[in-house]
Amino acid sequence: MPNKVAEDGFSGVFREAIQETIQGIVGENPAKALLYHLKFPESANEPAEFARNLRAVLLAGSPMIEAAIMKQLWNNIGMFSVHANEPGSFEERVRRARELFSERQKHLEVVAR
Repeated sequence: MPNKVAEDGFSGVFREAIQETIQGIVGENPAKALLYHLKFPESANEPAEFARNLRAVLLAGSPMIEAAIMKQLWNNIGMFSVHANEPGSFEERVRRARELFSERQKHLEVVAR
């Protein structure tokens, strides 16, 4: 079970990955409109809800955006080279990233002592 600090840290990194990816693909102003329709940032607290919103808004284009978000997320947490092509649904891959981020944070806490 992730601790509160790790969970908050991951949530911030996940939101950043979403925002950076969408802005990078469509530009700043269109990204604001798209993120509004995705109910962002609230929907980012629940990856399954975010994915449903993304699929409802972008339809067939959502898998490409999901893949780009995951690549950015793995990059942001420093694990791109190992997990960039990890299989599973968007929700499963986000859950795995959250677990690994939490494990890494625990390890960093131990090392810092």
